[in-house]
Amino acid sequence: MYQIDPAKKTEIFQDALNELGNIGAGNAATALSQMMNNVVIRLSVTTVRLISAVEACSYISASSPDQMVGVYLDIVGDIRGRMLFLLHRESVDSLVSAMMGGMDPSMVPDEMKSSAMQEVGNIITASYINSLSTMTGLTIDESVPTVIVDTIEHILAAAIENNGKVLYVQSQLRAEAANVRGFFVFMPDSPSFAKLMKALGM
Repeated sequence: MYQIDPAKKTEIFQDALNELGNIGAGNAATALSQMMNNVVIRLSVTTVRLISAVEACSYISASSPDQMVGVYLDIVGDIRGRMLFLLHRESVDSLVSAMMGGMDPSMVPDEMKSSAMQEVGNIITASYINSLSTMTGLTIDESVPTVIVDTIEHILAAAIENNGKVLYVQSQLRAEAANVRGFFVFMPDSPSFAKLMKALGM
């Protein structure tokens, strides 16, 4: 029986991850544009990697030693685990300002900022969930998102249920004057990870 070369197998898997990242970003940009009254949104993916939770924390911490805003939700169905979308606090102000038609973010109440980020996080995570479901043929649903403002270590500690592999996606979002760097982390539990690998042909 013909066996695929391990290096080729890794390349195929990375291509699948890149496709997932780009499709998810494209769908998220379209949905965000519609939410923001057709403001032109460009969401580009700069990094897609399957790494450990510790490595993900290290990557994100290196980019921002200060507080961040995290939007996380549980995923259920054929795949179980959590998804997390992270932004620097200054990126939140920039994004909220664009969503509010250029309003000074200092004039926007914290409750409104939290609600806006919950909606943005929900749109972006749902876009990746739908892309993953389409690619694998698996049924994946999501819970209502939760917003956390804290250090990256505390956010990841609250969101990550185990220290297994996570899908780490770093992206750049541009919306008129807003220039935002975001981080998306997909954290399936161990049985779900094995199921995903099988669905992707690994």
